[in-house]
Amino acid sequence: MTGTGTKLDPYIILTAADLRLMETLGGSGVYFALGANIDFCPEPNSAEFQPILLNCSGLDGRGYYLRNILAGIPGGSISVFAIPAEIGELSITDLNLENAVIRGRSATLFRSAGTCTLELYHCQFLYMMSVYTNVSGGNEDGFFASCDLTVNMELCTVAARLNWNQQRMCMRWGTIKSCQFRLEVESSRMNSSIGATWAFFRYVTITDTCFFIKLNDLIGPTVSKVMRIAYTETTFANCYFVIRSDTEITACIGGAISSPCFYDAESVGSAVITKTYTSDNYRLLGLTTAQCKNAEYLRSVGFVCGGGES
Repeated sequence: MTGTGTKLDPYIILTAADLRLMETLGGSGVYFALGANIDFCPEPNSAEFQPILLNCSGLDGRGYYLRNILAGIPGGSISVFAIPAEIGELSITDLNLENAVIRGRSATLFRSAGTCTLELYHCQFLYMMSVYTNVSGGNEDGFFASCDLTVNMELCTVAARLNWNQQRMCMRWGTIKSCQFRLEVESSRMNSSIGATWAFFRYVTITDTCFFIKLNDLIGPTVSKVMRIAYTETTFANCYFVIRSDTEITACIGGAISSPCFYDAESVGSAVITKTYTSDNYRLLGLTTAQCKNAEYLRSVGFVCGGGES
């Protein structure tokens, strides 16, 4: 492996075997960068997959891809990336994860052994996840990050197909700025009310971000079904939602809305969009598809955007 491990001269990772060397070569103050796309297809079967140990202060993906990861422990916990307890701060830039499949009793993309702040900039994560057990409260690991991680994301895309028997959190702590979430959710158990315990985000500030969420009902017609986007501690500003379901599911945005946000009211299907708070309901706008695409109109209602009339 070339490089000296400094920020200006990081160790260069070319193969899956090189990725595993982060465990021994890395540490706080050590930096790595990808120098090629890495395909995990020849790796052992999912039960033998070991999480990629991010034992470093920085990983620069340089636009390269990690592809075809199959990780699964039916009776245990699994993650794609693991951060050791000694790493308190970690920065990942320009990394692409494509076609990862994660299955387990407890599963997440990033798991930390201690308290850590994870900075993500201009990254893309495309994956499928199946989780088999119920959650017992609001402290479980999220489908993106474990509950001990503070995640600050900017200019990132998360595209995930999620299958679970109960709604999971995405992340507990952090900030999301100028990102895109594309989620397709299949659930055999949902919240029974908008005040229920589980939601995607908790102590998170979200700005200039769009959400495309497709909700698929695996329960049946006789049960009240609520999918919560956020806890009341979350704040949204200048965000856009496209939420759709073919069956009657209530999608609760939740959280506080500090500046105008909007959703496409013509594409919801049978979904019902609602809010937890009432004092800022006027800042959540249900618009026509044409209005959603008209930058001039959006600016007239206080939404900050570029472009012109479509």
